[in-house]
Amino acid sequence: MIGDAEGPGDLATTLEALAALVERLGPVGPALIVCAAAAFLIVLERGAALAIGGRLPRGRVTRALAAAAGAGRADLADALGDAPALMRTGARVLLDARPQDKASREEAASLWLEGVRDRLNRRLGLLQLIATLSPMLGLLGTVLGMVVAFQAIAEQEGPVHPALLADGLWQAMLTTVVGLAIALPATAARWALAATAEARVAGLAGALSLLSLRLEAEAAGGAPIAASATATRELAA
Repeated sequence: MIGDAEGPGDLATTLEALAALVERLGPVGPALIVCAAAAFLIVLERGAALAIGGRLPRGRVTRALAAAAGAGRADLADALGDAPALMRTGARVLLDARPQDKASREEAASLWLEGVRDRLNRRLGLLQLIATLSPMLGLLGTVLGMVVAFQAIAEQEGPVHPALLADGLWQAMLTTVVGLAIALPATAARWALAATAEARVAGLAGALSLLSLRLEAEAAGGAPIAASATATRELAA
């Protein structure tokens, strides 16, 4: 009950503090707040998308490749029933291109992987743009703040107290601090998300290469290509 009673008051206090911060940041304050909110939402959405849609759990990849490499499994789609969703979709791309030659199958898989890479990297360019613009906005706010501070000093009659100069410069430098505080985490998050997406695509590419070898062996009338334990561990890592 106490927490419920204090909830609206805490929210009002937070909003007041945010409004005071935006006011201290000057003309670039709203733009910096928008950049911070947009960066947070992009990182949250992309992180969730990679965690849910792009995962290739080691156990499931291993079982799927082992099943697909089993002799006598004519229906590859059934053999991949335990595979992650992205891997099953890629396998269907290879199955659709089964009547064609190896080069055509690889081209189809390569085009599909490019589409997957684009989807996994969606909005990361916007995140990088925010990371680039935020410190520049902060610097602009600092310059504007210093102009206002020195203008106030010029209009001051009589001796200028050092506290007046320090207060104006403190407010001016605040925008640079906020801009860097937005840019640094955004840059790190963008790198981490891009690296994770590329690892997912590399894992899919390796798995589809093994499946393509199996299709090639079946087309040649030979024994199916078995996936080694080492290969499956590398694909799932």
